[in-house]
Amino acid sequence: MGEGRVSYSAIAAFLLLQITSFCSSSPLSTNSRWIVDDASGQRVKLACVNWPSHMEPMIAEGVEKKPLSEIAQKITANGFNCARFTWPTFMFTRPEYSNLRVSESLDKYNLSAARVGIVKNNPQILNMTVVELHKAVVDELGRNKVMVVLDNHISRPGWCCGDKDGNGFFGEFYDFNPGEWLRGLATVANAYKGNPAVVGMSLRNELRGTLQNEAEWYKYMRIGANTVHNQNPDFLVIVSGLSYAGNLGFLKSQSLIVRFTNKLVYEGHWYPFGIPADKWTSQTNQLCASVTKATTDNLLFLTQGNNSFPLFLSEFGINQRGDNEADNIYIGCLLSVVAELDLDWALWGLQGSYILREGTVNLEEFDGVLDLNWDGVRNPSFLDRLKIVQQINQDFKSEHPTYYKMFHPLSGHCVQIVENRIVVANCKNASKWEQHQDEGPIKLVGSPQCLGVAADGEAPRVSEDCSSNWKFVSSSSMHLAAQKGNGGYLCLEMNTSDSKLVTKKCLCVGDDLGDLPTCANNPQAQWAKASRVDWSNIPNFKLAYSPKRATAELRHSSSIGNRATPSPSASAVASSPFSSDYNSATVSADDDNGRDRHPRDRSFRSYFQSFFPHFLFPNDDLHRAHPHRSKISIAILVAIVFAAVISVSSLVQRLNAPYLCKKDGITLQCPHVKEPPSLWENPHSATTSWKPCAERREGVISDLPSENSTSGYIFIHAEGGLNQQRIAICNAVAVAKILNATLILPVLKQDQIWKDQTKFEDIFDVDHFIEYLKDDVTIVRDIPEWFTDKAELFSSIRRTVKNIPKYAPAQFYIDNVLPRVKEKKIMALKPFVDRLGYDNVPQEINRLRCRVNYHALKFLPEIENMADLLVSRMRNRTGNSNPFMALHLRFEKGMVGLSFCDFVGTRMEKALMAIYRLKEWPRRFKDGSHLWALALQKRKEGRCPLEPGEVAVMLRAMGYPKETQIYVASGQVYGGQNRMAPLRNMFPNLVTKEELATKLELDEFRKHVTSLAALDFLVCLKSDVFVMTHGGNFAKLIIGNRRYLGHHLKSIKPDKGLMSKSLGDPYMGWATFVEDVITTHQTRSGLPEETFPNYDIWENPLTPCMCRT
Repeated sequence: MGEGRVSYSAIAAFLLLQITSFCSSSPLSTNSRWIVDDASGQRVKLACVNWPSHMEPMIAEGVEKKPLSEIAQKITANGFNCARFTWPTFMFTRPEYSNLRVSESLDKYNLSAARVGIVKNNPQILNMTVVELHKAVVDELGRNKVMVVLDNHISRPGWCCGDKDGNGFFGEFYDFNPGEWLRGLATVANAYKGNPAVVGMSLRNELRGTLQNEAEWYKYMRIGANTVHNQNPDFLVIVSGLSYAGNLGFLKSQSLIVRFTNKLVYEGHWYPFGIPADKWTSQTNQLCASVTKATTDNLLFLTQGNNSFPLFLSEFGINQRGDNEADNIYIGCLLSVVAELDLDWALWGLQGSYILREGTVNLEEFDGVLDLNWDGVRNPSFLDRLKIVQQINQDFKSEHPTYYKMFHPLSGHCVQIVENRIVVANCKNASKWEQHQDEGPIKLVGSPQCLGVAADGEAPRVSEDCSSNWKFVSSSSMHLAAQKGNGGYLCLEMNTSDSKLVTKKCLCVGDDLGDLPTCANNPQAQWAKASRVDWSNIPNFKLAYSPKRATAELRHSSSIGNRATPSPSASAVASSPFSSDYNSATVSADDDNGRDRHPRDRSFRSYFQSFFPHFLFPNDDLHRAHPHRSKISIAILVAIVFAAVISVSSLVQRLNAPYLCKKDGITLQCPHVKEPPSLWENPHSATTSWKPCAERREGVISDLPSENSTSGYIFIHAEGGLNQQRIAICNAVAVAKILNATLILPVLKQDQIWKDQTKFEDIFDVDHFIEYLKDDVTIVRDIPEWFTDKAELFSSIRRTVKNIPKYAPAQFYIDNVLPRVKEKKIMALKPFVDRLGYDNVPQEINRLRCRVNYHALKFLPEIENMADLLVSRMRNRTGNSNPFMALHLRFEKGMVGLSFCDFVGTRMEKALMAIYRLKEWPRRFKDGSHLWALALQKRKEGRCPLEPGEVAVMLRAMGYPKETQIYVASGQVYGGQNRMAPLRNMFPNLVTKEELATKLELDEFRKHVTSLAALDFLVCLKSDVFVMTHGGNFAKLIIGNRRYLGHHLKSIKPDKGLMSKSLGDPYMGWATFVEDVITTHQTRSGLPEETFPNYDIWENPLTPCMCRT
């Protein structure tokens, strides 16, 4: 094949292969440890997701949320080619279950909302029996080219699994009768005979419990396997082991004998259950090594040796909210093994919710791929990590070439050479490396070049210098280290800020290259696995492709075919950007003659020629054959460039016209701004360097004293609104710790503005509060019984400490308050607003305050549940999963008056506001705070709340489109609808909790104003973007909490001084304004910020409440 040409015969063959894979319905078999297609002999890899249908209603999860066809399409769209579809035994063996219609099952459990959802999304299934529905789901999966593995998950429909649930092992109670189990296997195998979608059947999920034993396992698994094969010889027969499918080690000494060949597959589950989370975080390398060894001994050994079998890792998974650090480490450890061995697997699970689980209706599954409403993916970055294991990397056919990808489990990406950088990026375009011998060089395939170690913090180089000898160190064997000269060893590490590969000091590894006993760092940034690849340019036979997708890929292959390069030996003499001697030695070696490279890797010349195919460079053969084409192309190009210059000039003039937005009555019309990619989250690289660490650790705070050794009792009134009270409670716990005192549960004092009588137990979970802090401070619910005169505590000067200054240091309490507590045994601290400093107290005390704020103070479950419902409704307002913004609009009459700022309005409005200010703040009014000059100065200094119209212009400049869904947390806006009109006109999708929820739903919360405030607090906390418009405890607590959750949630704190300056400049153009807004707010979005003297830990808990990862 000549250079730069497309092989149309190859394209035709590729298309034929794709069509064959779409239409084939041939069964699958096994060849050693591989699953293969009977007809072609090609390997088939199961990359599955679990889809439950075994719960009490016996209805496939999600059919009340989305049409069946849409759910099946979501499976393929997310890279899965297979579903492990569950079923309970009784559904097929007992008439009272199998004859139950879907509508009857829903009525049986009073699932009225699910019925409404099914009528909307899948009305055709309502009159089906549950068995007919099961078959309908399988048929829909088949129509979407999704392979199906049927899994006997449980006997009696319900949640699985527990040691004593009656479903654990053969003969257990009444549910797991071996005869009924065999009858169910036979019925299902026969029911799906001839269905091309079903490729295999799993005999039983997670055998377990006190009755489990090897003798009965061999007996019944042999009978069960033979039963399925007799009924349906086409099926793969999938067999699980003991101990929750975690142990097949007994097969080393005795094989399972069945009456068939080339159909037996073993399955296993790999979860981190039972392992303390702190071990994952403090002994990461050791624990990964030990659990990998245990899994190898119990399961993975089946893939090794001459008598090997396919191992189907049929369950694993994590909390996909991403906030469980132990889960995040475990999954990196697991993926390194799955990639190395190229296992078949099934992720738990697809479902974002359950129709009914353990008595709870519409229970959210945080381990699910999809979100609560099945609208979209819960965690796209996690699915991105699965891409390398979704594709076939290894094969049993010796004619396929072997090379290695350097896989980075933390990111799910691979090392590749892009232009003049070595980066960790998409594994599809990964650089190809030769097999590495420990303490030897790492060489590129087909090239004399090697990977060379660099100085600490610098990027490694690829050159002909092969003197760097690399070795895998640590017990995890995933730190790739080399020695720099005569210095110490440095390890490869992915730089989180730009994904570049650098060499740095090995994390959690000592100078002897052994593991440190404990380590606070997360070493996963340095984990790498050499993953073998010997599968070249042949698609996964049963991949879930559609013809449309295949056509698109065919066009892609054609469009990049002109980038074919000479053989590796020829290209090796080209030059490399990593060395002065070579330019591009890795092109052919890394890209299979260019056919698999992504279009973004094409050179500028390639793009140039794709747009102007006849504008060829002088050294091209076609230019020499047709020189006149080049001249014509030059003329056309000159004309296009000239027109472009004129257009750009006109555009620039328009953008810099002296206006920001046109005003039309009370509405604003602003130019459209393209939505930037980082609109809804902070850059990943900027949010991964810090993690929460306020949870209690042994030795950080001294052990709790016995009840008799405390200095006494302290009591406080938490004054103000909900958030001011929250801060007071945190400070009260801290002061109790400083004084070694017992804290009486704080009283939430009635506020003159809020006029609320809420008690602590009306808003917060008291039991959780006391229990969570029991190792830090003793907290009691009420004044001790021996203190009889309770009224004295509220009124007597002798029982009250009143001289505490604002932001007092810890020493003040020790010197002035502690003696009185010891003397009187019970003392009230009053007032108690902002009575404890930040940088003048020990760090462990600040950490305790964070522990109270972020861990101990939980709202009541009914408040949390209602807030979750509001968030769910916000995310589903468009009918699909949509992000939403929470806007804390502080423009109530009281805030406008208190600010003493001047706002646009009629003379009557201004006159009425002056009267209001004189009445409420007479002293400030008389000292001139109302004067125009002072009000203007405040606005310039950014001390005035933003008006709704100013907020609208700012958000549009940031790039938020008109369709943005916005939750407004606000009181009654001063000026009413007229004042809100500019914001609502530009962003019509504004909504409050009163519009999201019914009156009946909110009535219970209207009893306490703080309950309504708590709902706003939680919705803002869980929003995709939070925008404050003025200061206050609410905003700073939200921003601080979102920072503590990991900084990835955007929390926009407007630069009100900039807004005042820009909006007051009549000559500033829209383009300049947009640039100013975007540039200024890049650092005002809740990113990590170093603290400073007298910092506020409520808004910025970075230190001491967060630690570097």
